[in-house]
Amino acid sequence: SVGAVVEHVCAVCAEKAASKCSRCQKVWYCGRAHQAEHWKTHKATCAGSTPAAQERAAPPEGEACVVTFAVANLDGPPSVSGFERCLASVMAQDTPVHALFISLHCPSQPLPEQV
Repeated sequence: SVGAVVEHVCAVCAEKAASKCSRCQKVWYCGRAHQAEHWKTHKATCAGSTPAAQERAAPPEGEACVVTFAVANLDGPPSVSGFERCLASVMAQDTPVHALFISLHCPSQPLPEQV
């Protein structure tokens, strides 16, 4: 289901993140090992760094984006309208969707014309 839950991913491996940088609160990690591994890169742009470090900071790290995958088995008019509501919900999110991938299976012939 689509909801307001935001799941952060690790800056190193892109797995589900459990913690974030305690200094800047902006970069997420799956665990302490990846946070320590990424520190050499992240410390130059960490908002908690000293002003001198920020002056020589590297360009900002990339921002996360939302990519949505929608897979549907459309076997009748109720499933078509449910899928339409699902897509409307995805597009109504506060965070813009950067990419939407859709995979449909329509076992009966008239349904593809409705979609």
